[in-house]
Amino acid sequence: MASQSQPAAGSRTAAPAVAGPRAREVYDVVVVGAGLAGLQAAQQLMARDRQRAEWARGSGGLSAGGAENGRSGARRGELRVVVVEAHGMVGGRVRGLQGLVPWTVEMGPEFIHGDCNCSIKAAVDQLGCQQTTLAFPDHYYFGKEQRLVTPDEAESDPEIAAVHAFFAGLKTHTAEAGGVGGEREGDCSVVEVMRREGATPRQLALAESIYANDFGCSLRHLGMHESVKEARGWVYGDTYVVCDQPFSTVVHHLAQGVQVRCHWPVAAITYDVSSASTYGSSSSATASPTAPITLTSRHGEQLQAKRVIVTVPLPVLQAGDIQFSPPLPSAKQRAIGALRMGCAVKVIMAFSHRVWPSHLFDIVCTDSFLPEVWFTRRSPPIPTSSSASPPLSHSSTPAPIITAAVPPPTVPMGQFLAVGFAAGDAAEAMARLPPETVISRALEQLDAMFRHPCSTCKPGPGAARAIQARPAHASGTTTSGSSWGCQGHGVQLQALPHGASDDNVGTFVVPARPLQQASSTTSSCPAAATSSLCSSCHPASASFVSGCFADWSRDAFIRGAYTHPTVGAGDARDQLAMPLGGRLFFAGEATHFGVNPCMQGALDTGTRVANEVFWSLQGSRL
Repeated sequence: MASQSQPAAGSRTAAPAVAGPRAREVYDVVVVGAGLAGLQAAQQLMARDRQRAEWARGSGGLSAGGAENGRSGARRGELRVVVVEAHGMVGGRVRGLQGLVPWTVEMGPEFIHGDCNCSIKAAVDQLGCQQTTLAFPDHYYFGKEQRLVTPDEAESDPEIAAVHAFFAGLKTHTAEAGGVGGEREGDCSVVEVMRREGATPRQLALAESIYANDFGCSLRHLGMHESVKEARGWVYGDTYVVCDQPFSTVVHHLAQGVQVRCHWPVAAITYDVSSASTYGSSSSATASPTAPITLTSRHGEQLQAKRVIVTVPLPVLQAGDIQFSPPLPSAKQRAIGALRMGCAVKVIMAFSHRVWPSHLFDIVCTDSFLPEVWFTRRSPPIPTSSSASPPLSHSSTPAPIITAAVPPPTVPMGQFLAVGFAAGDAAEAMARLPPETVISRALEQLDAMFRHPCSTCKPGPGAARAIQARPAHASGTTTSGSSWGCQGHGVQLQALPHGASDDNVGTFVVPARPLQQASSTTSSCPAAATSSLCSSCHPASASFVSGCFADWSRDAFIRGAYTHPTVGAGDARDQLAMPLGGRLFFAGEATHFGVNPCMQGALDTGTRVANEVFWSLQGSRL
């Protein structure tokens, strides 16, 4: 996660430790980052270039401008575009997990937010994916009361209605976004506004779990001005769309025909000094065509390009991992420092049996370990090697493409899935706990939510009440495992090494030993006689077979979830999106003018920057 105090972006004094430069290759465009924004930008650029070439052939000449594209290769529609990616895989924050259940589990984004005017939905429509539209939130769980509330019951709860009314009213709220990126003057957090307007503690807890958690932060970090801006610009609808295929399907589709160089982390970008003075211009008229931009990887490899598109996640820019020479303009650096990306984690749990009602989709939870949990229905099987997506187009020395993490063979496969999601302070607290403790605490919560009355068992004090008795930042739990059970009867969990993936986002967790081998003490629960858990008292714990704790802050090339409405951001997103001298361009969800950190936000910025770059190469001003 981006820290609250960031160094000046692009202004490190020490040069990156790289080997000596090798032979340079020259491209028309180099895209930094093979996430959705980067792949979309590359695809759109190549599509626009093909259209230009077809028009030129049909009209007997070149399209408008063409000062830099007047060579025969460009006339054939052969714009040289390459995407460089630090990971050994494409997709960025779109990443699948295979082997936990008989379908691919999303470790990153899992839903399409809205079914109107949505570029990611248009993509899955084009691919023929089957979709299910669901309402959010579906149910509510109040941890202090240990009460599950249905949608019908929620309609008669005035405090639930008040929270929804507050956020629905943001479109017409009197708060006006203003100021310059990085200035807090006139802005505040949403929690401050709600308190001024008389929100009760219960309403604040609901807002935390329903809205702030969904935004990817805590309520105290949710900026009011950008929340108003996001509400006014949201044109996608309020439903959640679930697809029958993993989003890696979209990634593979976007990557087809694109030259991708994996394991190519950019350490330095050197661009023409005169270009830096032309801040915000996308025209090539002010940039010298004889001074290509040079990109240097951490391994000493170099590429040169007329145009560069930077799509890396915000924390990478904030940490100065890419050294810009000359340093980025002060307005750009202030914009980078003004925005925030929160931490987010997923607690993925596979079960042998379904322990929740079949009609449940999503539950938001107050005063609980997990602020939100949803339940995945069975999807189509994982594609075999013969039915997998076709290989991508690479350079002569391509890196392996990995689109899913695979657990060790010792991890048992479940048939049903529950996914807990936490962001902000709750996610940071979980990230400090051992993964097996996180999953144990999550199972305790599910046990309390779905426990059935048992005439012979006496639930022990460490079961349901533990959810509210221990704060999320508690650190007194054992590092070797956690237990649950009736009056001391427990089962240990253990974390396993990472699977076949080049990242460390996910840690797999399984029971340390079969239930029948678990130690037990005197208990009134009849299950203790057989050293197994009572499925009535502890339905989730008794059915749990394996899980995965996914922490995106651990990925060195991502370091968080997605940007959120930030206090004091002002016009930082607009400033971040501005090109430099018609040479250096920026895209990615953090640059979306509508404060849209969803997948469609990333795609839309890829389309936007492709248009900017294309017209800059044609010598025309947008």
